[in-house]
Amino acid sequence: MGELYAPSREKNNGAFSARDIISVAGMRYASRESSNSTDDYMRTYNVMRVGDIAFEGHTSNEFAFGRFVENDLGDGIISHVFVVLRPLPGRRYDLAFWKEAIHDEFLMKRILARSTKRSTMMHEIVVPDFLKEVVAVPSLSEQQKIGQFFSTLDSLIAAAERQEALLRQKKQAYLQLMFPQEGETQPRLRSNGFSGDWEQRQLGEVAEVVIGQSPEGRYSSDNQNGVALAQGNTDIADGVFVPRVWTSRPTKVVPAGTLLVSVRAPVGDVAVTPVPACIGRGFAGIPGNSFLRYSLERLKTSGHWNRVSSGSVLDAITSKELLQTPISIATNQEEQCIGKFFTRLDHLIGIVGRHAETLRTMKRAYSQRMFI
Repeated sequence: MGELYAPSREKNNGAFSARDIISVAGMRYASRESSNSTDDYMRTYNVMRVGDIAFEGHTSNEFAFGRFVENDLGDGIISHVFVVLRPLPGRRYDLAFWKEAIHDEFLMKRILARSTKRSTMMHEIVVPDFLKEVVAVPSLSEQQKIGQFFSTLDSLIAAAERQEALLRQKKQAYLQLMFPQEGETQPRLRSNGFSGDWEQRQLGEVAEVVIGQSPEGRYSSDNQNGVALAQGNTDIADGVFVPRVWTSRPTKVVPAGTLLVSVRAPVGDVAVTPVPACIGRGFAGIPGNSFLRYSLERLKTSGHWNRVSSGSVLDAITSKELLQTPISIATNQEEQCIGKFFTRLDHLIGIVGRHAETLRTMKRAYSQRMFI
């Protein structure tokens, strides 16, 4: 590494302002004025030029010892808490190759395990130890081919992620348009052939709400003829309850297909359980069709749950508030039309999301085969 990089001690001499601050975590310009944007304070920042790498010491499941991030964005400045290393002059680098290689956990984990030390909240890079580490470097032409390959893959991943985000935004917009707003009796967007006011009811009048109860002990990570335990939002993934813990001594049990609504922070998330589930105090169980499911989802996007929740430590929805939740009811035909529309939209979001995850999995697999 010492034949490739050297510590950079270039400080901001006043040429860069707060608008040039780079977020190392996201490798993007922070695009905000710093509260400490005085000229003197800006001079404490380190200059980070294109091709420089900075060490970010926060650990995660993905990065056990922190990570290096390469600047492929543009010249700027970063906080003095980050160590900056600069490519040695005269060396020929492919920017795209090193962006991937220096950030790759498969390649860098062993190196960082030997060249970092644990501090109070994160890992710190020991620069002399890091510069002694050895890494295999291909020819420039091979660097360019590998770099182009990963750049193309990154573009495909970004495109899929943008498409998924756009579909989710559209869903949120349709939830507000296809259900009546607060104080209104008709939705602002309707399918052809439907008209007239919707009936205003309370949730407790249209469905039998089952309030969760703390389950008894004897949990297991394996299903040994037990019942799936639903306790909170961490048990939800993309609108579906994912069983992870089981109990042989269930209390409140709801059948498969029941809607689960989280009643403790964060409140208002909705999921469907594919199996019978024992619901804890973090959930309420509500039997209902897809129309009721999306009616409840709309209450989350409109901020209703946040307005009615309360709690000294964690926000929670009381059983009274839940039962009195306002629900607008349409004709059976219109409800079926709306439920089918959002079900298909969720299906499309799922397809795009799985495509993005497949590409991310491919990238991880290729990185393990294309770096030494």
